[in-house]
Amino acid sequence: MALDFSKYLGVEVDSIPKSIPSLPGGHYHADVQGWKGAERDYDKANGGPKTPVIEVSFKITAADDDVEFPADFSEGSEVGKVVTKDYRLNDADKAGLVMLRRLAEDTCGVSVKGLALPDMLDAMKGSSVKVWNDPRPGQEEGQFFTNIKKVLPPT
Repeated sequence: MALDFSKYLGVEVDSIPKSIPSLPGGHYHADVQGWKGAERDYDKANGGPKTPVIEVSFKITAADDDVEFPADFSEGSEVGKVVTKDYRLNDADKAGLVMLRRLAEDTCGVSVKGLALPDMLDAMKGSSVKVWNDPRPGQEEGQFFTNIKKVLPPT
């Protein structure tokens, strides 16, 4: 049976949004949901090696006052979205590890004394934080991606 394209093509152009909805820029209240190890191709264009990272995930609980919702993003639909931030593990100056320790100790209030890295990361789960999203444009017109730049204490 052939695919019936008429149900896909019978759309009024005015009903099609001009951009792909993504999380609007600004601060959001969130809870640390978890973490995982991953590899990223940050230097793919130059054929560079993959970068090991810790990906920390945050579940959005509310938008802060500075978030302005565009017409194509209904306020309240941000709640429950999961966003992530990568922390590099192979920085020569250990910047990624330093940022993870500061996230756990200073932002989440975890006592890190005597903990191994996985235990520290596990101890952050459920902590309330505030994340700052600065959407990153994609290659396509109107395409934006969530881009968590900062993780702050929840106050």
